[in-house]
Amino acid sequence: MLTDYQMAADGGGNGIMSLFEFDLSNNAIDIETVSPWVTVKHEESLTSSDTPVLDGPWQSFSLPLDFGARFGWTVDAADETGVDLSERAKAIVSEGWDGDDAGAALERAGSPADYIEAEGTVAHWRFGEVPEGVIDENTVVPDIAGGSPMHRNPIDETDAPEELEDLIVTHENAAFYSADAGASCFTNVYRDAAGGPDRLSFLTTEYGAPATFADLNSDAGYTIETFLQLDADWTETDNRWSAALTRGGAREWAGINDGSDPGAGVSWLGISNLREYQFSAADTASSNSYTLWSGEIMPGAWHHVAIVNDPARNTAIMYVDGVPVLRNASNVAGMVAEDYMPWLIGTSTWYTEPDHGWHGCVGETRIVEQALDTGEFLYNRVDIDGDGGSFALGTDLSQVQPADAEIAAFEGIGHVGATVRVEVAGEDRGSAEVGSDGRWSIALDEAVAGSGTHELSFVQSIGTRDGKPYRAVVVIAEDAGWTPADPESMPDLEGRITITPETFAPGDTITIELPEGYEGTAITAFAFSAPTALGSGTVVDGAITVTTPMTLAAGVHRVAAYTAGGEMVGWNTVFVDPAAGSAESGDPAGEAAGSPSAEELAATGITTTALVVLALAAAAAVVLGVFAVRRRRSIG
Repeated sequence: MLTDYQMAADGGGNGIMSLFEFDLSNNAIDIETVSPWVTVKHEESLTSSDTPVLDGPWQSFSLPLDFGARFGWTVDAADETGVDLSERAKAIVSEGWDGDDAGAALERAGSPADYIEAEGTVAHWRFGEVPEGVIDENTVVPDIAGGSPMHRNPIDETDAPEELEDLIVTHENAAFYSADAGASCFTNVYRDAAGGPDRLSFLTTEYGAPATFADLNSDAGYTIETFLQLDADWTETDNRWSAALTRGGAREWAGINDGSDPGAGVSWLGISNLREYQFSAADTASSNSYTLWSGEIMPGAWHHVAIVNDPARNTAIMYVDGVPVLRNASNVAGMVAEDYMPWLIGTSTWYTEPDHGWHGCVGETRIVEQALDTGEFLYNRVDIDGDGGSFALGTDLSQVQPADAEIAAFEGIGHVGATVRVEVAGEDRGSAEVGSDGRWSIALDEAVAGSGTHELSFVQSIGTRDGKPYRAVVVIAEDAGWTPADPESMPDLEGRITITPETFAPGDTITIELPEGYEGTAITAFAFSAPTALGSGTVVDGAITVTTPMTLAAGVHRVAAYTAGGEMVGWNTVFVDPAAGSAESGDPAGEAAGSPSAEELAATGITTTALVVLALAAAAAVVLGVFAVRRRRSIG
């Protein structure tokens, strides 16, 4: 059995191992796949795909094997321990892992506007608003960021033996994590065996369009993003060394030092003969070319591909689905280019003429004149969560309202263009769109009224996608309204109530035990320093329970309990820790029965057991490693 992860995320650099447990009691070989490295990676290098235990197809499974019949082995029942070694191994590599430090899980966009806009965007070509079907010379592919749309040249004015049907726009076959529900697809693409022009199609900007003057220099760097798919019928013979995106001109004319490809475009992103993404450009200081390579790419699969030149780090890095590839470039900055020369989608060029066509589809494509962080890539979604930076409730809910109060409206700030709706006890009460000034105001269909605690949810949405709700509580008194006194002003009441647990995560349910004499009394709880209503309840068996809001800030809080008339019963100190609940849900393997506790190494935070596993992985790599050297041809 061969396990090969050399082309997996981080170039196989996650130390992925396959574990084989020979289960003689149950006549099976149990296979599990783990990464002891993920839990000790630097948090800034973690991605959404990182996990210490992999459970995909052929990563967690069992093979039946009758050891007695095959080897003549017998098992003495007295020797059976009943310990599941695979579960113990998964528990070991998962120690301390709750997944919170990994990159955010990807979400499908709620609308075409559900992406992170980038300052310094030179061009952003999208296909979702282009009608489906054949692209002809009258079709305009919009540049939604600037004035550099793309078009197709009339086919009778090109040297390629193409047909109109060879280039279409589809809204069905689009990248799942692109906010733009469209793509351009290039079919019937192949080389001419006799040496004539390739059959290909392409899209191009006009010569002299604004994007052709983009100065992607060594001071700010640049980012190129696109979504790519190789056609299922892609072949090395017909489709090798083609390009999905090219910046025109010729390297020789631009003064680029590249003896292998003097006529190639000044930069391009394409595919090699070994189905590797290839990007090439030239450093502005030395005029020397540099090239980045991915691992092997499977036809039919959509990938987000980004090239980031970061002058601060002096690097050019290719990311495939947000993960950096292994073969990148250092000591490079900027991109040598020729003004007026067009950007093209669908082909490479040779001395400005179309050369080798892309066989597959290309989705939305963006050029930015600065280095972007992975958190700004096109597959990321706009932050519309209630606890995020784009939402705040402006209506003051810190006071207990009088019995006759009717709250008929709420206001706040949100993400421009998003919709905010209010739910009261799970029932929709109204919604409004966030205006261009970032503000919203909602007049409720039915006012919040009546004594007691009213649970509110404010949900911000973009199209079909909802953000996490902002939860709040309105408390209406049975008589006159009142403002909860700050516990700090009443030190004598500290400790009169007991809160369990003392440390909890936002959204957890807590129990507040009260002194004798309050059975059957209505009690309301607030958290301080700024008063935040936690909820109300009637004392049963000496206690009430309340569910804390998800938006409760981390840190130390004073929680106080009040009677319906505003009298403070007592208060105590708690600690809000977002990670407090991880012990229950963060360990994907669970705690194995009888597992020994590992001794921690203070200098590194790595357990001794994990070091042993890492050492075994390293030894296996040395013994079993096989290095394949593959010769590459130039694009020309």
